[in-house]
Amino acid sequence: RSTKIQFRSIFVVSHIITLQRLLSVLIILKDPASEFSTSGIKAWHSYKLGVDQLERRLAEYKEREVKYIETIRSLERDKECNLRKINKLTSDVETLQEEKDVVDGKLARLIKSLKILKISLRVRDLSWTGLPEFADDTVTDYSRPSPTVESTSTEGQNKISTTAENGESTDSILSKHAVKFVKEGDKPAERPTTNKAEFVKAAERPTTDKV
Repeated sequence: RSTKIQFRSIFVVSHIITLQRLLSVLIILKDPASEFSTSGIKAWHSYKLGVDQLERRLAEYKEREVKYIETIRSLERDKECNLRKINKLTSDVETLQEEKDVVDGKLARLIKSLKILKISLRVRDLSWTGLPEFADDTVTDYSRPSPTVESTSTEGQNKISTTAENGESTDSILSKHAVKFVKEGDKPAERPTTNKAEFVKAAERPTTDKV
């Protein structure tokens, strides 16, 4: 629009100049004393040259106007294409944002399930796997030596009966069957060399009644 206004203003100014020259030529021609003097002829030629120059400029401006219009149309097409690309990219970004929200929700649920699984694994006894994270300090260590007893209850009763007949006191016998606890690092007490079979045979021997 600005170029069109500029062209029109130049065209109007050029016409004004040519009209002024034409008026001057007419004044000279109307002057009876001049009778087509050389000054009038020069003014006419200058007028013709001005008109020709104005027509050439007008043709150049029209050509430029056509080029400018084509350039403006191409820029408008580029603008529309860029707007379509921007709209497509905007929709892609919105789609990716929705997918990201879905993935974030799944990840949060997965982390929550993993925490619950860790808690359940801590509750269960998985020390048999041998992994250090599943080691349970509360499990009894059966490799440690347990408290030893000198004899069983049946054997103790047999000993009490035989010793009572021989006149020995039961207090001394009971004191011999006290439970002994072995501390960690101490060696367990050695058992007597007499085996169980010999002890039973000795208990079954008939005792002679005292007279």
